[in-house]
Amino acid sequence: MIGNKEAETQQFPVANHTFRQSALNVVRAYRAGRGLSKWALPLWVAAYSKDTLAHAFASNRRKVFLVHEANHDLSIALRCNPSDISVLREVFLDRSYEFPYPINRHDPTIVDLGANIGLASAFLQAKYPYATIICVEPLNENVGMIRLNCELGKFTWKIEPSAVSDAIGAVKFFASEWWGSGSIVPRVGLSRQSSPNRYEHAWKLPIRSVNTITMAELIRKYSLEFIDILKIDIEGAEADLILNATGWIEKVGSIAIEIHDKYVDGPVIRRALADRGFFLSGSSLGCEFYVRR
Repeated sequence: MIGNKEAETQQFPVANHTFRQSALNVVRAYRAGRGLSKWALPLWVAAYSKDTLAHAFASNRRKVFLVHEANHDLSIALRCNPSDISVLREVFLDRSYEFPYPINRHDPTIVDLGANIGLASAFLQAKYPYATIICVEPLNENVGMIRLNCELGKFTWKIEPSAVSDAIGAVKFFASEWWGSGSIVPRVGLSRQSSPNRYEHAWKLPIRSVNTITMAELIRKYSLEFIDILKIDIEGAEADLILNATGWIEKVGSIAIEIHDKYVDGPVIRRALADRGFFLSGSSLGCEFYVRR
């Protein structure tokens, strides 16, 4: 860990960015007018953003909010840190997983790779109330929040505390107090920790070991005959996942994926998806939606 004086110096630009982002969130929440009422939502975001500035990034202090989504009231638990509110913004304000292509089945199977604290799963569960959802997340701190959000929503999610990889076992995980940005890809983790403009530089955590599971084993373990929606946000590991996809990707109907072009060869991944029978049906703020032809 870095010393106190160095940490204070490094934290200033990051904290300043957080403050500006929090103010922007309030404005965008008002303009969006979704979920809670047009007046209540920005007040809620403002109150929560205040707490993200007053508490440590790794704070375990939690709050539960009621969000109305797709005619469903969702009780959502968040930790008082900027990471969780950023994911909240992406999912419920930016509508990152507003899938543009209709899923014909009323009871689809959804696999959430990089589930974080379960907000994308909650959003998709509201859209598809009868869906079977498998949440895959390697960080114990996030897995605990997934279990809490599953309990609050009275969902029946299956929770797999692992990272998807090309082999079953364990790998090094580059973690930080920005809980959604960890990676099992060394070049991604080291690059982020070495950049002075990244949260991971000021608030990096010791490298840890996490369990891994392959997609083939995941499908076997949970007896999945077909995956209607495969959501992928795994911080650079999507390259190996897609480029080495054999024996399982034929069982996937559509993919919602964040391709981290800064760290991976995006065009190669997109060509690989096309070669495997998928076409780009739309995108939303970094998330691309692919559907099988």
